[in-house]
Amino acid sequence: MNQINIIKRNQIFIFVINQDQLNFDFQLKALFFFNPLAVPTVTKPSEQD
Repeated sequence: MNQINIIKRNQIFIFVINQDQLNFDFQLKALFFFNPLAVPTVTKPSEQD
């Protein structure tokens, strides 16, 4: 159990350090997922023959 607790503490520590980077990545993903125009590889059903 001690090893698991150490791993959890390390994850929290890394999360605190990379919080700004994670927030930036989340903003990019949010723009990517909620903007249909940002996904050019997805074809509309009307365009498929």
